[in-house]
Amino acid sequence: MTPNGHEESRMDRFERGLEHLLQSVARHDVQIAALADRQNAIDSSVEKVLDAQRQLLTAQVVFVDETRKAFSLVADAQQKSADAQRRTDEKIQELSGKVDTLIDVVDNVIRRENPQRPPQ
Repeated sequence: MTPNGHEESRMDRFERGLEHLLQSVARHDVQIAALADRQNAIDSSVEKVLDAQRQLLTAQVVFVDETRKAFSLVADAQQKSADAQRRTDEKIQELSGKVDTLIDVVDNVIRRENPQRPPQ
């Protein structure tokens, strides 16, 4: 026992307190390292999510661009089809007029050769 009535000396208590403090610091170092590892894992996950979002956005931009191109091609094809139909209709009208004229000519020739035949 010490002169002050303590069972251990001041130095022993100081060493015990210091040992306790060092153990506490060591525990905190382990906790800090675990938190750092956790933060690194979170940062890595965030980077993966951001990369995936960038890839998705790129894919969406490409999809929209390709869709616009497809619609443009469809519109061009529809316009070409409409133009071809119009030209076909004009040719049909032209040929129809020529056929009507040919029928009239043939009918006139037949009437001249056979004047009793009534007009059709």
